[in-house]
Amino acid sequence: MPSTHHLVSLCKVLVEDMLGQVGAQIVLTLLQVGRLSAKELTKATNFPYSAVKRALVSLVHMRLVLYWEDPNQWGPVYYRADTTNIYHLIWAGQVSAQLKEQTQKDELGPVLLDFITNGHFSIEGYIKKNPEAREKLEQLLQTGYLVPLHEFEFWPEEDIKQQSITKHFREVNKDPTTLSLTDNAKKQMVDAAVKRDLDNMEATRQAGSKGLVTAASHDQKLVLAVNYERFLLTERRKELVQLVDDRIGSITAQVYDAVLECFEHGRSLFQRDKERVPMPGNIVNSSEILLKLQSRKEPVKLESAFIAETQNDEVKTEPDAAARGHKRMKSKIGSISVTPAAALTPLELVNRHLRLLEKAGFAFLRRVGDLHGGEWFVPMSDLLADLRRHTFDEIVSELLGASAARILRVVREYSKIDEKALSQTSLLQSNGLRIHTNNLEYFGFIDLQEVPRSNDRAPGRNIYLWFHRPKWAYSRLVEQIYGAIAKTYDDIFALRAKHKTLLAKLTRVDVAGHEDELLTAQEKVELAEYTSQEQQLWVKQEKLDRHVRIFCYY
Repeated sequence: MPSTHHLVSLCKVLVEDMLGQVGAQIVLTLLQVGRLSAKELTKATNFPYSAVKRALVSLVHMRLVLYWEDPNQWGPVYYRADTTNIYHLIWAGQVSAQLKEQTQKDELGPVLLDFITNGHFSIEGYIKKNPEAREKLEQLLQTGYLVPLHEFEFWPEEDIKQQSITKHFREVNKDPTTLSLTDNAKKQMVDAAVKRDLDNMEATRQAGSKGLVTAASHDQKLVLAVNYERFLLTERRKELVQLVDDRIGSITAQVYDAVLECFEHGRSLFQRDKERVPMPGNIVNSSEILLKLQSRKEPVKLESAFIAETQNDEVKTEPDAAARGHKRMKSKIGSISVTPAAALTPLELVNRHLRLLEKAGFAFLRRVGDLHGGEWFVPMSDLLADLRRHTFDEIVSELLGASAARILRVVREYSKIDEKALSQTSLLQSNGLRIHTNNLEYFGFIDLQEVPRSNDRAPGRNIYLWFHRPKWAYSRLVEQIYGAIAKTYDDIFALRAKHKTLLAKLTRVDVAGHEDELLTAQEKVELAEYTSQEQQLWVKQEKLDRHVRIFCYY
């Protein structure tokens, strides 16, 4: 994740809340300056060397800071802040809540929270600390919320890649069979070898992420960490199911939930770029989907989503139609060729819902075969592009109004369009149009291109075209969202500082659990006010985080 101004501010706030001011200042320095050694950090932050080393131990243990030491030569250890892992701190509460929702077990939450707040543990070390936690670790491993952690996950990816490039270039240059090759051919060989190395490393990382391991089956010294991919995969499925619910209906949404459950079984989020083409491993059939629906505790009434058709029904106009000068009409509808939903088999009903999804205007599904009642493929990368576009339009409509959202859709449809054509297509007058286009340009959602008509480039004769760059617009939006999240955390900290006396009293051992008896009437009113305001801020933060996940992590 590239570091930007608002993202740097947010990372500082998150680390300060978790590890204190020294850790936050070290992270801020690394994000602003780049990689530094411990001695260089001491000079840059003016903290004692011992304090810097202690803070780095905690930061590296939680993988908020990655380290690199050149294995081929002696030298200092360099550190680099990792914004992706720092942003994961926001999800601590949501991961625990999702775990409880998925497993219906409260006792797993504290174990997962230990791993979130400490970064990682070995199986042996954690069981020694909590002897009764062995079974809980097994459940967390089986559900995929904990996964094995490898040494290379503490290293910056850029350094791993550069080391691989150096290694393979040295091998290619020493190989006598490559002496006659051009430099370009050698570079292609090295690029292919580096890609293999990175793919093998990713395969190793994902090998323990299938939820099929137990604490007893592993080496007790194996290190475990929280699997945020598991959290993201579940939240992404919820987001897509909710999109179907909004656009089609709740019954079809339940069918699509079963589709995604079949499609995503044993998968990684990072496989989404490889899923553009249907292959035997990523195709689900209607029979599988039906079995998944039938295995649920609450039965899904598939036929209730369709209107019951009637045959030979009489259709009449309103009784007072003649009084308004209309002729009273009476006609008969002939036999309807569509089979009533009640007469269809469960498999045929499932296929009806799947056909609705295929024709919904979003890339929810694509039919690729007819075996087992029908074979279906989810073009995930296209679907996620549709989700981002839909969410972006909603944000623009909420932020700048429906007219601005309509202008954006027109610009996106035509790729490049001048002001006159844009005014005619969007049905807006030029004066009103310019207000909305200026607002959209201010936020970076659309841009203006100047096309000269002659060599003198006279501004009066040039053509000005509006256009939209999705990736750039999304990045500008996400940058503003990072700033809003950082501001929300500042407001939460300010609220806590305002009520610090009350909060200090609530944390006392003698008061905890006896608030009704030991708090005064004024303190109870203050507590209710504080709770309400803090809850509103957390709801705002979760809404903003949802947008970040859609544009950056799904």
